[in-house]
Formats: sequence, structure tokens, C-alpha cells
Amino acid sequence: MLGLDQEFSYIKRGKWLPLDVVIDAIPKKKEYAKTTQKMIDAAWKQAQQNPDLKLTNNLVFSYLGYTTKGGCLIVKTQMTDFKSFYGTNVCNHATLPATELANALAVCTVVISKDNAILLGKRSSSVAESQQMWHVIGGTMDLNRHTYHDNAQRPNFGSRIAIDTSPYSHIMKELKEELGLTPRQVDHSICLGLGMNLLIGKPEMLYITRVKLTAKQLRNCATHAILQGEHSALLTIALEDIPQFIADNPVAPIGKAALYAAFVYLRDGDAWAQQSQNTLAERMQS
Repeated sequence: MLGLDQEFSYIKRGKWLPLDVVIDAIPKKKEYAKTTQKMIDAAWKQAQQNPDLKLTNNLVFSYLGYTTKGGCLIVKTQMTDFKSFYGTNVCNHATLPATELANALAVCTVVISKDNAILLGKRSSSVAESQQMWHVIGGTMDLNRHTYHDNAQRPNFGSRIAIDTSPYSHIMKELKEELGLTPRQVDHSICLGLGMNLLIGKPEMLYITRVKLTAKQLRNCATHAILQGEHSALLTIALEDIPQFIADNPVAPIGKAALYAAFVYLRDGDAWAQQSQNTLAERMQS
């Protein structure tokens, strides 16, 4: 199903608890043709000459596809790095064949306050994509290099790095980095599926997260963020204002996908999440 303006698509829709979303990671690192590698190197060199951009070449997960099994959403990945993603998807998506794209997997979440306001951040000029556009909280899923090199040659690679590959762990990381939120300030989080930014071919896990802060407290979170400067502004809007806000303002493609999914989920009531919390608590304790 394509987005309203052909900027995004939904790969998979549904509702999953944090423990029901799994990254099936294989240790093999994606290789690129020589001509593609030259494009990657050139794009990265140019990016490093831009004083506004703050880019780090972390190991990231390259999206391969998904399956569902036993009520779980299983996302298949291999390894790549952010430099390759920037040089292929961000800078050369229109000219490269699909097989030469890094397709770095990301996570994002619609954050909703305890007084039912939706938080949005305006992306600054220091980020790699969707600059000066409104977006929800999120980022590319990176992998600790020490964890990767320690486990890549061992059997059961995916299970050995299960904690490091948890999309929910990355959601909590993004909330900490961009808003300074701690796990104690989070009520619950639900995965609503997978979306795709069609302008650059970037896949993203779509979440909605309820927090224990008011809208006013959320708007004042920027001073507590670890990554200062990622957002040039924060605002909160009412649920019913989401469609009109998207129509009137520049919103990142995957931000639109996440907001529309959250709008439908909240409009229909999120009693499912409340009913599932006891089950989640029991599973986490075990």
C-alpha cells in the first residue's frame, strides 16, 4: 500500500509487543561493486567537508526481508556500515540498482504523552537525511563493533547478539539520546510494523511509545538530550490534528508512515496494549 504522496509504503502492518520483534542477523557483510564503492567513497569524502553534517561510520544492519512465525515479526538482516548507506541510499538511490543499495534498517517511534499529545521534532542540518523536516523520534540501527567482531565467527551469531539487535533496545536508546528519557519514564511501546522511505529506499521499524510525561515536559526535553542539536525544535500536537499537520508542513516520509499508523491505532483505541502488559511483564521476568 503506497503512501498518499508516493513517499512511503507499508511493508508489513500489525501489532507486536517488544519481545515479539526479532532481528535475524547473519554475520556476512554486504559487498559492493567497484564502481559502487567509488561512489560511496566520493559521497563520504564530500560529506566530511560539510561542517554542518555530524556523521559516524558505525556498523549497521542491512535489511534483507521479513517473515512472521509464532506471532513474532522476524526481520532478516546482514551487516553493512553507515558510510555505505549514505553513499548508496542517501546520495545515489536513483542511479544504483536495488542490489547495490545498503538499505540500512532504522527504528522510529511516535511518542505520545500521558495527556495524549504527539511529539514531533524538526530535524536539523546536522543529520544525513530529511533535514529541516518534521519527524518522529528514531534513527538507524547500529551495532557495537566489539560485539560484532567477538561473535561474527561463532555459531548462532544471531542469538549471541540478540540484546544488541533488539529494535526495542534501539527505541530506548533513541529516546535517551534525543530526549534524555529513561526506561522509568516509559509506560509501554508497541511495534506497528515495517515501513519504507521510497525516496531513498530506507526500511524502518514503526513503533508507538507512551511515556509518563506531559506534553509540556516533553517539549522541554531537548536540554536533557545526549545528542544535542539533532532537532532544531520540538512540538506537540493533538491526535486529531495529525492529518492536517502533515498536509500543511514538511514531514519526513517515514515520519508520515509512523504517524498515520499511530493515528489509526489510537483512533481505534489502544486497549490491546494495556491488556498485553501483564503478559509482557511475565515474559520479561522469565
